Amino acid sequence: MSPAELHALSAELIRGWHPDLRALHAMADIEETFAVRIRTSPVIAAWQPSRVTVLGDAIHAMSPAGGSGANTALQDAAQLCRALTAATDGEDITAAIGQYEHQMRDYGYAAVAASAKAEAERGSLRNPLLSWLFRRVARA
Repeated sequence: MSPAELHALSAELIRGWHPDLRALHAMADIEETFAVRIRTSPVIAAWQPSRVTVLGDAIHAMSPAGGSGANTALQDAAQLCRALTAATDGEDITAAIGQYEHQMRDYGYAAVAASAKAEAERGSLRNPLLSWLFRRVARA
């Protein structure tokens, strides 16, 4: 769909929303309108820890439906910081990163599952029009 078509479609989808939100939408730069593909990370098996690691969407990307993606990334940063701080006190850095990764996989993939559940319960799957839009954009 073109930017104008996407903008018109989104205007139709929010026609019942508060007038202030519709006015904000109307002020958008139509040529900057684009579809965003939302991806969800699959669960992957543990890997051998090294001095390189991942956090946030690099390992557990999720739908915004659960509202926990940014919080999970911040939790990753805090856990990694604690692990690296402990490593400077004599603990092996690779082992500390491995401990972080083990914890991160547990709560990170739990957040991905919760986000997917929220999307299924409240998201496009319950709204026929949004479901149609999702399928149409996914094909593009």
